[in-house]
Amino acid sequence: MMDTSTPVLLLGGKENCLSVTRHLGRLGIPVRVSGAPNAWGMYSRYCTERLPVPRGMTQAAYWRDLLLGADEKFNGHILLAMSDAAIEFLLEHRDALGQRYILDDTNPQLQRDLMDKQRTLELGAMAGVGVPRHWTITDDKSIGDILPEVRLPAMVKPLQSHKFAEVFGCKLFIVETDKEDLRAKAALAWSRGIAVMIVEMIPGPDDLLSSYYTYMDARGRKLFRYT
Repeated sequence: MMDTSTPVLLLGGKENCLSVTRHLGRLGIPVRVSGAPNAWGMYSRYCTERLPVPRGMTQAAYWRDLLLGADEKFNGHILLAMSDAAIEFLLEHRDALGQRYILDDTNPQLQRDLMDKQRTLELGAMAGVGVPRHWTITDDKSIGDILPEVRLPAMVKPLQSHKFAEVFGCKLFIVETDKEDLRAKAALAWSRGIAVMIVEMIPGPDDLLSSYYTYMDARGRKLFRYT
């Protein structure tokens, strides 16, 4: 019989957080959820306890106080990251968290690579996976050098989506008709300290998009999967 006594604390996420909360909760595992208001798992009936991030406080700061402070209430929980911000938090504090909590099997360098959207595309191309055309940009001159190659519509896309979304409230900038707007949008992102790249935009409605989720253990076994 499965041992369901060890509680789980999910950090961040949206639809993935909700799905994991439901699944683990139905198995009888106590599930707590912490995140911004859009951490959908907090609103599930299978959520044992909601731990919303207070208004005006960053998720990282709240989780640091919650999990590494003097209060040991959550010691022994399994911690699972459901978002880029949560992955970044666990990577930054992995050693300290590992002394108090059960952490997932992970390859920290691979996680850092996959947090970087440009590096992700590079790894995909190396693995033989088809990826959209993309261009590295670091300043106005580098944009000028690649503009003749770019076909519109194109995207000014952040290397780290969660940091961009915190500032601009969206995932990226879409430029449809004026290539010079690529310069303006990139400069706007750089002014806020956010690294970006230019990526070709694949046409098609959103109902052609899909996301795949899984958890692979240290031996390469996929313990669950859903789209």
